[in-house]
Amino acid sequence: MFYLFSSDFRTKWKADVLDIVCYPEGQIFRFRYQLKHVSQETQAWVTKKSLPDKLSERTAVLVYAETIGNIPTRTFNFYPLRQAEVIRIQVIGTVYYVDIRLGKFIDYFSSGRDKADEILTTLREAIRQVKFYPLPPLTRMQDAQEEERRKGLTWKDNDTPVPYQETPGFANQGYFFQYLTDKSTGTMSYSIAAPGSHKAWESVVEVLSAAPSMHRSIFYLVEGFYALRKKHFDLFGEYEEHLISPKDNGWDTRYPLKMGKSVVLKLLFYRSSKATALPPCSLEIKTDGDAFAGFSQKEIPVLSRYNEERVLIACKRVFDSIFAPIIIELKQEVALEGNVSESASLLRSTQVATPWGLLEFRMKENAPQPQNPEAVGQELLAPNPFLLTQVVASKGLIFGTLALLVLASFFLFASPEYIQMVGWSRVAQAGYKPFGDWLVRNAPTLTQASKIFGAVFTLAAGYLAFRKLPVGK
Repeated sequence: MFYLFSSDFRTKWKADVLDIVCYPEGQIFRFRYQLKHVSQETQAWVTKKSLPDKLSERTAVLVYAETIGNIPTRTFNFYPLRQAEVIRIQVIGTVYYVDIRLGKFIDYFSSGRDKADEILTTLREAIRQVKFYPLPPLTRMQDAQEEERRKGLTWKDNDTPVPYQETPGFANQGYFFQYLTDKSTGTMSYSIAAPGSHKAWESVVEVLSAAPSMHRSIFYLVEGFYALRKKHFDLFGEYEEHLISPKDNGWDTRYPLKMGKSVVLKLLFYRSSKATALPPCSLEIKTDGDAFAGFSQKEIPVLSRYNEERVLIACKRVFDSIFAPIIIELKQEVALEGNVSESASLLRSTQVATPWGLLEFRMKENAPQPQNPEAVGQELLAPNPFLLTQVVASKGLIFGTLALLVLASFFLFASPEYIQMVGWSRVAQAGYKPFGDWLVRNAPTLTQASKIFGAVFTLAAGYLAFRKLPVGK
């Protein structure tokens, strides 16, 4: 089992954690680790070029590391989040790039909601049994003699973390990417939710949103894209939603959407009741390219602690497959001088010429409201998912249109002489003579019927071409 840690030392790394919790199963994600954060065992695999053999066991657990305590005894609180599958490990220069396929979430509610904290404590203790588990970076400080010194906990041999000593000057802050065998100390035992259930995701957000470092974070899950189909053969009946499974080539995840169809993008929001309330905010949906005809909404207000939002997306009709990325971002509020929000209006005046002279009217709307003083200077974080969609042309639709045109041509140009020739042919006479004689006798009637069939096939091909294919734009 692999352990992949991401800490709160930088805002980017915290944002990665929010993305990990946001993406659906099957999404490919990349971690980046400097050489000093990779375990010696994994580095030895690369040196000996035996890394592919070690990847037979690809299961990984993704863990968020939150800084707690004060200098010089600061350490991490660990939050195991979800499973993943390690696809590959690349070493470019001195940086390790780990590509993973996101899996199921750890279920902290497996024994009941009231047992979530106990399960979290048990998993944390298991991680603390791992040799060289991660520690926060050392803090640079100046003493009374104005000499710069580093303080904090560090690893010494295989012992427990100890306060850092200036000599010999080497510090080991543990490994953020390491591998444990099944018999290693520190392996975890946990439960995951059943397929199709979001209970495990909710349990992860319950413990994570209550973390002090995540108090000003928005949590939501991209449930995925859903196709709208009619109940019976997609022709009649009530509409039903079917999840569109993501596809990947081992490098990139894409969501195939059928051209000329409408799909639904679902977002599931949740925050713990223990977490602090967030100020009014909204998410903004952005896209690139010319693959979509429209969105039911491009701005999603975050108004409730829990909610499910649906975004209806209309795909254009295309002949070629078109990549169309969809990005969901936190909408940034622009603040004016004096912490006045953008929505506040300024004093305005209007002058009107009258027979008695020039009159001036002054109006003041929506007096400027200062921002919450406690919120000023605190950054609001939200996931920033990048969903690569691919609007694809239906090969079956194109083939069906061409087949209908071929059939229409055959029936429209059929003549009595041609039908009689078929009836008198050696194949008809030798294989089934009564049928051949029937074709010869009824050639005029069959010719009239073929015209009707040809017209029907022409209408069907025209409907597909002008209603379903791009030529009907």
